[in-house]
Amino acid sequence: MSEMKNIIFLILILISFKSSSEMFLKGIDDIPAYKNMVHVEDSLVMFDKVNGRFVSTEMIGQYKYSDVSKFYNQILPNLGWKLVKKNLYIRAEES
Repeated sequence: MSEMKNIIFLILILISFKSSSEMFLKGIDDIPAYKNMVHVEDSLVMFDKVNGRFVSTEMIGQYKYSDVSKFYNQILPNLGWKLVKKNLYIRAEES
């Protein structure tokens, strides 16, 4: 029984570590934030439209533009986004 408690405790620790270490863009819950970038309070703007939605949000951090761009160029295609032109991706009706 003691081993079972230890396993459950370890699983809970891992779950809490994973959820605290993974941040996503506010308003776009399936796109991860780059490293430790911080959401700018009151920057989230969302509009639902008949043919989709409009979401705008800001993140800040002390990183090189090229590093952030490289991260999203690698991660977005894995999430179903297709590159249309530099810094413009589409997925279904979203861009």
